Amino acid sequence: MVNWRASLLVNNCIKRIQNHPGAPPCRLCADSGSMSPGLCAECYIDLPWNESPCTRCALPQGNGRCSCHGRPLPFSQAQVPLLYEGAIERLIVGFKYYGRLADGLLIGALLGQRLVTPKETYPEAVVPMPTTPSRLRERGFDQVFEIYRGLRASRTAPPVRRCLKRRPARVHQARLSARRRHSSVRGTFRLRQRPPRYVALLDDVVTTGATAEEAAWVLREGGARRVELWAVARTP
Repeated sequence: MVNWRASLLVNNCIKRIQNHPGAPPCRLCADSGSMSPGLCAECYIDLPWNESPCTRCALPQGNGRCSCHGRPLPFSQAQVPLLYEGAIERLIVGFKYYGRLADGLLIGALLGQRLVTPKETYPEAVVPMPTTPSRLRERGFDQVFEIYRGLRASRTAPPVRRCLKRRPARVHQARLSARRRHSSVRGTFRLRQRPPRYVALLDDVVTTGATAEEAAWVLREGGARRVELWAVARTP
């Protein structure tokens, strides 16, 4: 079956390269003639796309029923277009831990290009997943806001509303099992301001979903009627 989206993308890329031979190199393979948002057509198509994910939690579904079935979730919809592996994992690691801010803009633009939300339920604001002051000092930048900047450059985006604040974690989430993550994040977030009716909760990577769920429940309890989850990548 012909992938018309990929075909159109390649054709547009070829036209750009022909019209702008001095285009910057691809950020993954360094070949000349990259397209927006900074990847050549081949690298773009080869990204680990999250094909046929669950619309509630964004886990890759395959042919079976998602494990979230029957469990109440605070999200009205989850849009996470990529999987946290391969090239995307390298881009996110380089961005978060080595300060490659251009890669943050790139992955934000990739997210922005893939978002599909009906006009009548389009979020009134984007709520970035908050970081702690200590993590902000350590990195020197807010990684989720950098992703928002890339998203905003690729499409018309709602304004940012920093509705949440976060207390420091007692234990680093990466060291915990999925079950312990869900229990450890309780009470992590508090409202800074009342959220609008429709919001998008923005994050970089969804692993077990525990942190995003806790943040979304706080937004719902604070008055949001609809919370969409927007994130770049999902751990398979």
